[in-house]
Amino acid sequence: MQIGRGLENLLAAVPLFEKGTVVFIGDGKLKQTLKKATQQANLMHRVKFIEKVPVEELPLYTRNAYLGFQLLNNTCFNHFTAASNKLFEYMMAGVPVISCSFPEMKKVINDSKTGILVDSSDPVSIANAVNQLLKSPDLRSKMSERSLEAREIYNWEKEKSSS
Repeated sequence: MQIGRGLENLLAAVPLFEKGTVVFIGDGKLKQTLKKATQQANLMHRVKFIEKVPVEELPLYTRNAYLGFQLLNNTCFNHFTAASNKLFEYMMAGVPVISCSFPEMKKVINDSKTGILVDSSDPVSIANAVNQLLKSPDLRSKMSERSLEAREIYNWEKEKSSS
């Protein structure tokens, strides 16, 4: 739970979600701040914190998510210009993603149709996307299927062979 990941805006969006629980896994500089904000906003029933798990177990948790979040802040060149590993981890697990609309993320999500792009600095934009997927299980299911199909395009073996 690091600075620049948009986690504060995700937390601010939770009260606007029609239902659901947000799960944070791991440690990091923001964990205590996020936990305190969760308590102050009386969101303990909607936000859960799980201790760090071994990296090889993380896909088990990811696969069980209804959707994932990639809400990077524009804090550095890399965030703005690259598609993150987390985006592809969600894709590998068949999990639709709510993502910032930075150029590379936008390209991948628009090409694969595996998520919804939002203004990651706006909790209302984040909540609207979450609620859209909650209200449209068929859309969420199609995005999940497309994520599994996109694994054939977005993977290290394919990347290696095209270099």
